[in-house]
Amino acid sequence: FNPHYLQLWQNADGTLHGVIEGPWHEIMKLEQLLLATITQTYNELMNFYPDSNWLKTLDPVIEKFKKYDIKISEFGLRRRAFTWMHDQVNDYLYYKGRPFTEGGIYVGTSSPYHSQFYNISPKGTVAHQWYQFHAALYGVEYANLAANSAWRAVYGDNLGTALTDTFTSDYFWYNLTPGMARLIKSYRQDSGDPFLWTAHAQAFFQQAGINPSEVTLMFTDSLDGDKAIQIAKFVRSKGFQVAFGLGGFFTNNKMFFSKTPAYKPLKIVVKMVA
Repeated sequence: FNPHYLQLWQNADGTLHGVIEGPWHEIMKLEQLLLATITQTYNELMNFYPDSNWLKTLDPVIEKFKKYDIKISEFGLRRRAFTWMHDQVNDYLYYKGRPFTEGGIYVGTSSPYHSQFYNISPKGTVAHQWYQFHAALYGVEYANLAANSAWRAVYGDNLGTALTDTFTSDYFWYNLTPGMARLIKSYRQDSGDPFLWTAHAQAFFQQAGINPSEVTLMFTDSLDGDKAIQIAKFVRSKGFQVAFGLGGFFTNNKMFFSKTPAYKPLKIVVKMVA
């Protein structure tokens, strides 16, 4: 960590601003740590703490996921309320949800730190900034193709999930070639209407002559348990495989703070600019 890459300041009204500036390969990891630190610091200063039985509130959700065979990954590092809650929820998912390799629902976590405790590979997808970087190099017109090609050149069949919404999902499907589509394992929906997005995906693969059973659609946009189940039913009815990444739902959920009515999870992001 190099503090010289990071600038933080507050306006007179208390609004917090921040800029991370430096060599990309050195600063890209700061997003996760900065956002997690800001949220935890805010909660500590405001004396916001979860209910004593907060983890038990997930029991009904986990049972529903088991019933409908919903496989999930935990993506909540940057939005976690507290570090210790992140620790406990991964323990809970591993022992209560059980690993998917043993017939359970827990695929893993995007946190390498937590993955090591369960001897599982970290789970995640390519980020928006990867496509933004290629847009800065080649322009928006070629950014998706260049980003997906470069990613595959390094990782091959591993980490094969493409992110579709950096320059709108409509443009992604318009710009995607059948040849590239056959090389990508799965596609991630992170904004917009998940059902309309699935319909657009179905139209593309049908036209490209690709069997939907060979494609996984992954959903990561502010999901809760019931919404994930609704999406899973719809996506499977179209012949696709389905996967989910849940972030704040597991690590910073308002229902964990039922005895603190004033609590609202912070909505903060870091975006690349050129």
